[in-house]
Amino acid sequence: MSFKLTLVAGAVMLLTACSNESETTNTQNTPLPSAETAPMEVSQTASEKANQLFDELFEESIARSPQWLTALGRKTDNDKWNDISEQAAKETQELAIAQLAKLKAIDASQLDDQTQTSLMLFKQKLENQIADYKWRLHTYPVNQMYALHAGVPTLLLNQHRIDSEADAQAYIARLNALPAYFAQIIDALKLRAENGVITPKFVFAHVMRTGENIV
Repeated sequence: MSFKLTLVAGAVMLLTACSNESETTNTQNTPLPSAETAPMEVSQTASEKANQLFDELFEESIARSPQWLTALGRKTDNDKWNDISEQAAKETQELAIAQLAKLKAIDASQLDDQTQTSLMLFKQKLENQIADYKWRLHTYPVNQMYALHAGVPTLLLNQHRIDSEADAQAYIARLNALPAYFAQIIDALKLRAENGVITPKFVFAHVMRTGENIV
């Protein structure tokens, strides 16, 4: 090999060695990702947090109504009827007041248009519910248009799904709980009568006819 070729070959080997050494040094000196340098997780937006709260408040509300849960196709508490006592009405009112306070704490200016609308409607619903509480006895639980007792066969026939033995046991439990539920309806009617709120006389015949049809 000529001196010129030998010199070129030596230069190439020297450059390769230097390059490898540089890569090794750079690899050793490059810091590994740490908790401080790793990308931060994207936090929820104000609208996402608000919508999550809406879902939580909705779940709180329907959890108090076994019949509503059944109508939604859920099987939680499908062995129970709604509690329509005065104590339950008071607790529902307290829950509505607490929920409204949570909604009022939201800064609407940070929300997108759709979530702002949802917030406005949700607040309006709760405000109306809270305001209507004082008129809770000015209703007719049994009338010709709808009646609590008439909703019983509708739920049992059309909404209470039986897909398992547990569902059947829950169905039987609901049947066994009907006397207590009807007793609450009677108490609700008596309480309204004591406050001067009585279903108009012409309604009685219609209600009795509906009851006979159910039987």
